Amino acid sequence: MIRGLLRILFYVAIGPFVGSIGAALAVGLSTLVTTGSLRDFRGWEALVSPALLIVSYTIGAMPALLTAAVAIVIDRQLKGWRHWLWSALGGAVISCILAWLILGMAPVDAGLQPVVFAVVICSAGAFAGFVCSALFDALALRFGSR
Repeated sequence: MIRGLLRILFYVAIGPFVGSIGAALAVGLSTLVTTGSLRDFRGWEALVSPALLIVSYTIGAMPALLTAAVAIVIDRQLKGWRHWLWSALGGAVISCILAWLILGMAPVDAGLQPVVFAVVICSAGAFAGFVCSALFDALALRFGSR
């Protein structure tokens, strides 16, 4: 029970920040693939700006909490890299579903391509789920909580 609570706190504490890194990587890669430009890989210092952190934690706290719940459930069946990959899949699915429920078609109506929007949102959730799961397991192994 304590391990599950620690997992939830860990995911909520670092998940939104890691998700914003994943979203920034997805935006940069999509720009590179579609235009051949590296312009979106500049400006990484903006990830730690107070305004972006407020937005990241406001939007990302609920997907991080739900991804932690998925990780707790699958922790009983899977260990290691398989657990990390299933956590990534859970984070991607949860992020996409919540983005669709909250935002609806507003990003598409504003001119954003639906595929690009889905890839960025899913990448953010998947990256956060994978990294949080791997880091939590590494810290649990290091401090003897297994």
